[in-house]
Amino acid sequence: METEQDVTVKKSKNLKRRRFQRRQRQQLERVVLELAEMRQDIQQLRATEESHNGSIKTLFLSLGDTDFVAQKLQVK
Repeated sequence: METEQDVTVKKSKNLKRRRFQRRQRQQLERVVLELAEMRQDIQQLRATEESHNGSIKTLFLSLGDTDFVAQKLQVK
């Protein structure tokens, strides 16, 4: 037979456990959001890099330095 004190202790432990789990869940959600933002930033940086690389190739091709461009294209 559970005493009133046993019931109170059990409720208190349950509340603490639920609070802890809620905090963990919220922290995990924040981390997931941060990772999603970082992934988006990386994709934007890659797109910018590709765009810049294309501009550089176009510039050197227009200057007639095809050896330089050919060398750079082989590196990748």
